[in-house]
Amino acid sequence: MADAHAAQSRARQLIGSGDYSGAIEAAQHCIEHAIKSMFRLVQLEPPRTHEAVLDRKGQDAFVHVVRRLNFPEGYEYNRQQFLRLRWIAPMWSWANNTAVYGYEGIPAVTFFDKGDADLAMKFADEVMNSVSLVLVSCRNGDIKIGKIASRHS
Repeated sequence: MADAHAAQSRARQLIGSGDYSGAIEAAQHCIEHAIKSMFRLVQLEPPRTHEAVLDRKGQDAFVHVVRRLNFPEGYEYNRQQFLRLRWIAPMWSWANNTAVYGYEGIPAVTFFDKGDADLAMKFADEVMNSVSLVLVSCRNGDIKIGKIASRHS
């Protein structure tokens, strides 16, 4: 999570300095590193992709993390928020590539504005909050790590 926290802080700094494409890249790195920490938590090798939830063949790898986390009764909302990571990661992976390389001849530096960077930061914060809650809940013993959890735990 140290890399995720560093990227989150960097994204905020870049927004403040007006480097919006840089902020989006940093926010995506925050999202990626936070999600990959969940793979490590359940002792799985994280995908080596920016999406962080798909393997190199494009298959859903995040489902294996989800199935190992046993969310207790009363944690339905937290589980639902955690499942949003599967949607958030690929969306911001595309934005990361565009923030670095631009798109269709439009340079990255002119492609994004402050609103885009603020939105990326909002999603990075959401991912960090969700992942942090899971980490603390596992540490406290509220969320158990199993081999495969039932789909509706």
